[in-house]
Amino acid sequence: WDSADFYYQQAIPIAKEEGDLETLGRVYNNLGFVYKARGDQEGRIRHFELALDLYRQLGLRELEGESLMNIGQAYKDLKELDLAIKYHNLSIQILDQFPKNKYNINVHTSLGNIYVSMGDYESAISCHNKSIKWSENLKSKSLGSSFNNLGQVYFLANEDSLSYYWLKKSLVFKDSVGNKLSMSNSLYNLAKLEIRNRDYSAAKVWLDSAWHLFTIADDSVQLSYSSLRYEKIYKEIGKPLQSKVWLDSAKSYVPNYSPLSLLIAIERVKYENAKEDGAFSKAVSIAESLRDLEYKQLDKERNQKIAMLEATHGVTMLNQKILKQKNELLSEENNRNVA
Repeated sequence: WDSADFYYQQAIPIAKEEGDLETLGRVYNNLGFVYKARGDQEGRIRHFELALDLYRQLGLRELEGESLMNIGQAYKDLKELDLAIKYHNLSIQILDQFPKNKYNINVHTSLGNIYVSMGDYESAISCHNKSIKWSENLKSKSLGSSFNNLGQVYFLANEDSLSYYWLKKSLVFKDSVGNKLSMSNSLYNLAKLEIRNRDYSAAKVWLDSAWHLFTIADDSVQLSYSSLRYEKIYKEIGKPLQSKVWLDSAKSYVPNYSPLSLLIAIERVKYENAKEDGAFSKAVSIAESLRDLEYKQLDKERNQKIAMLEATHGVTMLNQKILKQKNELLSEENNRNVA
């Protein structure tokens, strides 16, 4: 990403000198994705907004709609959900005018995922149904993913029969268009559904197929999550030694960049196992480790929000409302330390 950043930075003065504002906007937009990959939310939003301003000046409505969605997704990652929804809806208002633009699929999918994070499954289902319609209209291979997304929402809403229907539909479609590797997510989600329904033999069949595809893709994160599913299956069918092997497998697949959500999932399984085994001192030790990881995740989110506030309103923080928000975020850590 450093080399990409370097070359894009080199392109900025050239585009400015030539007065090529559309290219300049595209450079800013691409830099937004570079900063996204780096986890720099302030830089991400700043560059997407620079692109948005140029597209608006030039009257490039289609690109304006895409930029609005990009900004909305950044706010989603910052858990500023009201802003995220606002920008997604602004994007939809524009992109609706461009029926051949595949961003129409993405924006409804992304908005649906926001509603999922809020627990508003009814709105999420509505969004994912719109995503399906756009995928069908555009004859997109992403239709299988749209089916899968809807199946996941029904899973979270405890509508198991509907979840199974859409996940199977996703699997069949992906297979029909030769999108073999992407079948892995649908297979994995079907395994989760069968685990919840305590049909462990069926769950293992789905999970074995998902594991094969995750291995081909060298997807260490999903191999780790899948190991946790195997751990659950073998524990429930009374095979504790194999269950432990799969828990160790989950830890072994954790990649170097160690996504916190995965580490937290592993520690939670370890904690529950220790409690069930009556190893209470071990459970307490694991709980402390789990707490530290959860605090680390909260700290990351808090620091990103503070950086955004300072970048948006200036280091002096003259806006009292924003200063109050910053102090509230900082006080979270103080309250934790007292606790």
